[in-house]
Amino acid sequence: MTKPQLLFLGGIAIIILFFVLLFSGIIPGLQTKEPEAIKAELSMWGTDPDNAYAGLFTSFSEKYPGVRISYKKFNTQDDYENALLEAFASSKSPDIFMVSDKEFPRFINKISPIPSQTFSLLQLRSAFPQVVEQTFVQKGLTYALPFSIDSLVLVYNRDIFNTASITTPPETWELFKELVPQLTKKDKAGNILQVGAAFGGSEKNIRNATDILNLLMIQSGTKMVDSEFTKAMFSSKEGLNAVEFYAQFADIKKETYTWNDSLPYSIDFFSQGKVGMMFGYLSDIKEIESRNAFLNFGIAPMPQPKEATRSVSYPSYAGYAVSRQSQNKTIAWDFIVTSATNSITAKTYSDALQVPPALNALIRNALGDVRMSVFARQALTAKSWPQINPSEITRIFSTLIETINSGKLVPKEALPQAESQINELFTKSKL
Repeated sequence: MTKPQLLFLGGIAIIILFFVLLFSGIIPGLQTKEPEAIKAELSMWGTDPDNAYAGLFTSFSEKYPGVRISYKKFNTQDDYENALLEAFASSKSPDIFMVSDKEFPRFINKISPIPSQTFSLLQLRSAFPQVVEQTFVQKGLTYALPFSIDSLVLVYNRDIFNTASITTPPETWELFKELVPQLTKKDKAGNILQVGAAFGGSEKNIRNATDILNLLMIQSGTKMVDSEFTKAMFSSKEGLNAVEFYAQFADIKKETYTWNDSLPYSIDFFSQGKVGMMFGYLSDIKEIESRNAFLNFGIAPMPQPKEATRSVSYPSYAGYAVSRQSQNKTIAWDFIVTSATNSITAKTYSDALQVPPALNALIRNALGDVRMSVFARQALTAKSWPQINPSEITRIFSTLIETINSGKLVPKEALPQAESQINELFTKSKL
């Protein structure tokens, strides 16, 4: 055999040996770490009940036996947010934490986004409704994934509707306006005995007043903030139309008058069977049921403008994110992605809490469910807006409504004032 032939055969032998050693894991640094070899302690914070994640933790531990996840539950949103901010300030944040759709802009700088090789934007668009991308994606990067998407729905008293010979809840705001006087009852002095709709008032005695007004503004085509998220800009013709529509139901001079500040809190009054319609989330419906198990009520989609070409609903939901301070970012994201995008594990969560799903595959299944179908459909049409400070914005919008209802300012004066106050929040956030 010639020398060149020997060299050729020797080279072949070396290459074969290299791949044998590579695939057997003998060459250090080239073998892939098996799941059972991964060991990590992950901490997770949120406001969901403890039983919400038991099934998810069990499922994940089967894939990664060496990974342990501990969950810390907070009783109130305020307690949770205060503890979370303190934890970040002291560099002791949890690996995984819950962030609401409205609070997300405040926490984006504290989140390590999902690596694209773990979960791509294309996969997100396939797995979740469009609102998830609108909420949790910035500059092509995904910062959080949800397990559930709740939304405002119309809640109506069937007995009051039947007595008024009204067979179906209103599908449009124009029809809603027509029905309210038919459902409202007053005494000879003009005092309201039965409310047509808990509508027109502030957060003082109407649950979700700010969210209802925000939805009206978005449905009317109002642009709430600029595209760079640097200022509010809802003081426009569209915004004014929405505010005027809402405020008329608390104006004693209008035929639609059905609400005032002296009435009981909306969810209390509805639970007593004295309100024809109100607007709430699934959590509100559960509260009504706990207060009056015998109340005959139904739920329906949110009304839409008569001339609307597409439906718009208003969401309230949270996603789970991974902290920038985490020492286990890869495995933490693996848990979130696996749990949120797998139909079996995601269903384990929604079944445990009896909440609407967020995953498209589960939404399709929920469309035939008597209770969840409304929420499932509305998840596909949900739209909100990023808020620089949700609690302060709720206060500002509530004050806007109170100012108009008290007669201190007319809507076209009160609306620019509210916009200016929210822009002050943007200014302070840059300091």
